[in-house]
Amino acid sequence: MNNQDKIQAIIDGCRAEDPKCQKALLSLYADKIYAVALRYVKDTHIAQEIVQDTFIKMFKSMNNYDEAKGTIDGYMRKVAVRFALKRLNKKRIPVNIIEENIYDKFQLEPKAIQKLESDDLMELIKSLPEGYRQVFNLYVIEGHSHKEIADMIGIKEVSSRSNLSRAKEILRKKLIELKPYESWAKIY
Repeated sequence: MNNQDKIQAIIDGCRAEDPKCQKALLSLYADKIYAVALRYVKDTHIAQEIVQDTFIKMFKSMNNYDEAKGTIDGYMRKVAVRFALKRLNKKRIPVNIIEENIYDKFQLEPKAIQKLESDDLMELIKSLPEGYRQVFNLYVIEGHSHKEIADMIGIKEVSSRSNLSRAKEILRKKLIELKPYESWAKIY
């Protein structure tokens, strides 16, 4: 039995509410869902709650999952992102709105990314202000359009674009602060 067949058997078992299959699904994807949650919330306890909420939702509504529309991994990530955004909206964190255009002042050579570890990059992203981090994650990592982001978090499309631009500028500055004398950071 190949990996895809095993995953399908686990999904079928979850649909039948088999606790062993539910545990197997949790074991396979809990770390990935936790990583998604941490991209949106800084608090590890809240991220764990998002993971728990995601799996509860999955187990209750597994029959809604349609294999023809995408992988179980992608479906669970979407559910986790929705829970994370709901959690952030409960806290009523104001999204930073910048109506002006932000021009790129820094350029990083591609070698910069090669020198960073994924954990370092995630820490930099987590250090962004909440509103910027939301837009950055939704656009860059999840692949949503600015229109979709505006609808999801209740801002104007232009604000989504501005927040993304500002998030990128902040990340560039932080990279430059980390390695001020490296050849890969050039200020223009």
